Amino acid sequence: MDKYIYVSEILEHSSEDYAEYIREVFNKLLFLKKDYPEFKSWYYEKVVSNIRNGEREIIIREIDGQIAAISILKKTDEKKICSFVVMPEYRGMRLGTDLLYKSMNVLQTKKPMITVSSNSISNFKPFLDKFEFEQYEQLNNYYSQGSSEYAFNGYLSRSSCSKIA
Repeated sequence: MDKYIYVSEILEHSSEDYAEYIREVFNKLLFLKKDYPEFKSWYYEKVVSNIRNGEREIIIREIDGQIAAISILKKTDEKKICSFVVMPEYRGMRLGTDLLYKSMNVLQTKKPMITVSSNSISNFKPFLDKFEFEQYEQLNNYYSQGSSEYAFNGYLSRSSCSKIA
């Protein structure tokens, strides 16, 4: 079975299911820690703690009971796609395209902000070009030493995001 799950809706119905999805998403995204050393604290302190007040959303694309893709959204004035991942075994199936449209719908914009690490930019480039994301800036050593962060459709340096010391 193929479905979209909005974690905020799960929260309304079952705290056990909500907690399970929060854990599963974290485990699927743990590889991001190499580019974002503060990933764990950001995920639990910023994302999870702000789902209840409506400032964050996690959209999951599930296929046959497995997480195939994830989009973490910031639904403030910033309207940002914070994390966007299609699991390797599900790439090439248009899941990213469909999930982007769902994300834009939740954010209520056709031009959401997104940032991409220099370690992932080559994978994202065709996708960013297809949807005409406009690069606004490149920030060196922003989240981790030796890595750049590319901001599209907005300025990361002017946002409320945390950067490394």
